[in-house]
Amino acid sequence: MHLTKTSVDKLAPKTKGNYIAWDDVTQGLGVLVNPGGSKTFVVDYTTQSGRRHRLAIGRYGVLTIQQAREEAIKMLADVARGSDPISEKQKARKEQTLKEFIEEYLEWTAPLRSEKSLYNLKSRINLYILPTLGSMKLTEVRKADVVRLHQKMKNSQVTANRVVSSLSHIYTTASEWERIPEGLNPARNIKRYDEHNRERYLTDEEQIRLGIALNRYESKHPIPVRALKLLLLTGCRMNQILTLAWENVRLEEKRLCVKNYKGGLDDVLLGEEAIAYLESCDHLKSKWVCPSPARKDDRHITNINRFWSEKAKVAAKLEDVHIHDLRHTVATVGVNADIPLYTVGGLLRHKKAATTQRYAHLIRSTVHDAADKISAEISAALSSEITKRDVPKAPYCLKGSQVQAIACLEKALEVRRVK
Repeated sequence: MHLTKTSVDKLAPKTKGNYIAWDDVTQGLGVLVNPGGSKTFVVDYTTQSGRRHRLAIGRYGVLTIQQAREEAIKMLADVARGSDPISEKQKARKEQTLKEFIEEYLEWTAPLRSEKSLYNLKSRINLYILPTLGSMKLTEVRKADVVRLHQKMKNSQVTANRVVSSLSHIYTTASEWERIPEGLNPARNIKRYDEHNRERYLTDEEQIRLGIALNRYESKHPIPVRALKLLLLTGCRMNQILTLAWENVRLEEKRLCVKNYKGGLDDVLLGEEAIAYLESCDHLKSKWVCPSPARKDDRHITNINRFWSEKAKVAAKLEDVHIHDLRHTVATVGVNADIPLYTVGGLLRHKKAATTQRYAHLIRSTVHDAADKISAEISAALSSEITKRDVPKAPYCLKGSQVQAIACLEKALEVRRVK
């Protein structure tokens, strides 16, 4: 029959079973009428392999007859070119979502990464990628979706760049595993934010203010204070100090054994001030140098960022200083003390191969001397007294005579000015 709105409206349901009214204009197009009176456009087609299929393309009323004809003509043209709409539809239903593939990707990549690298990757995935794109099929994610996510994170530009890089590697892997068409990668060629290496370090005056702040909080927050002091006295990275066990503190050998980025252990050679400070720490109650005060199962502290940002940094008036800048400070103090750059690099265990080769000839006594100089300089700054204008108001009173303390500092500052 010739399908028109009038003719289709007149199609009445049968009491038993469905029937189809075929269009005399578009071959293969029909209207299926069920006993309940519902009417659906269908298309019959035969694949190039000779298999016959029937596919529903939409409800009458949702699609007009003209729209149904256009859809049927397009579908039949695809079939003529070798396509099979039903097989492709079934394949699309079976396609993994981004979340499902990421679960498989993480299982594969976990043994290939360091503990820290895996932790950072999972954080980027769980905090940013999955909430935004996780429910979409792999092939549904478009470049525009990734650009929107990247722009949404403009206040954390470095993290935003890392999220795009992680997503790009996920799609590269999916393509290599033939889960998506070759070359499909919506995270590719997205312009990243500019990144600038920080060159922030503590001046002598800032080191003095930080020492005062840490001493002020030491009784109430002994573990975060201990961690921060050790960061400055050793030049270690934060995670290396937080996960340091007493069994890896070898004071008789003047060294620490700390975790490196690959999960192994590196030697950190200690200066005399660092050794003296570690000897003064109570290490009988826990196997960790920085145990968690809130946990009863003998865990190490996992984060000091809140103490740093809300207390220590505020009290020391260090507005733009990050915890990692304490490591920069160690390097700067070393350079200012006329220690050669390659010796400072050896002390801080830089990981670049080209840099490491320059340290290969260093003897341990040379690096020990560097550690002595740097830790002595920083320890002197941290233990310096305060100036008159920095005398804290009650109840933050210094032990001993404030007058003597101020006079002592004024003398020290005068000597420094003369030098």
